[in-house]
Amino acid sequence: MAIDCLVSPKNLGPGSCNTLPAMPRYIITTPRNFSLTLTEAASATAWQDALLASKSSRIYLWPKFFDVKDSSEKAVYEESALSSQKVRDGRYKFEISIVGSLCLHKAMFTHSGNSNQRVFIVDNQNQIFGSINSDGDFCGFDVELLNVEKLMFNDGKVSSKTPVYLVLSDNTEIDNNGYLINASSFFTSLIPLTDVDLAQVGSSTTSLIKVTVKVSCDGTSVDGLVSGDFDVRDSSGAAITHTVTQGTDGVYSLASATLFAPGDTVNLVAASALTVEGYESTGKITVV
Repeated sequence: MAIDCLVSPKNLGPGSCNTLPAMPRYIITTPRNFSLTLTEAASATAWQDALLASKSSRIYLWPKFFDVKDSSEKAVYEESALSSQKVRDGRYKFEISIVGSLCLHKAMFTHSGNSNQRVFIVDNQNQIFGSINSDGDFCGFDVELLNVEKLMFNDGKVSSKTPVYLVLSDNTEIDNNGYLINASSFFTSLIPLTDVDLAQVGSSTTSLIKVTVKVSCDGTSVDGLVSGDFDVRDSSGAAITHTVTQGTDGVYSLASATLFAPGDTVNLVAASALTVEGYESTGKITVV
């Protein structure tokens, strides 16, 4: 963005609102075509719905940073004894460290690449920093590279960490279209999705199937699911009417007046339809 290309420079008098992005603490990655109206972006509902959406349109709230370093490249200039010229603008780059589990590291690793995505940056004041697109809607910054690097091991002085390298593709997007949303009233209430595994317990009968629903990473039981959270189908794909009760051992008992049979399948409904928010099944199980 060269100054001599600006036809109508804006006035520089100070305003009453001196808001700037603060220290980055989270990122939210989105498909490249994801955006929200400014009204939607100011409420929890639109963000939470997008976190629970189908994978083709889903956004992802990343874990809280342990540390972040702004490694942005400065503008490059050519200097002579007689003149100074700008060669090119620099680029926005960030080195992020996240402390979690090996399971979380592997999950983040699946998001690496030069993929077609955007990123919102959330600071430590719960402001969501993004861009205004040509339609006047709020979207993330275009990503050139998001790379989850090799695990950094504990060396006896520092803890093990997952390094993440983030580069924005348009160096002037912040300068021309940057926009802040104050999300302090709702950001901490947003729930990212967690993978869960279903497993059959014992053998089924014609009237009873027992299953567990546990978090894939640590085996923690998911409690509070009801009949409508389970999708039970016969071998032809027809839905089977059922009731559900949860035992004190965390095992769910699925009962039905319709006869169960080997080859029936049990799964959870879509994440957006679950009564216990924030979970998604890794896949159906086949009854034996």
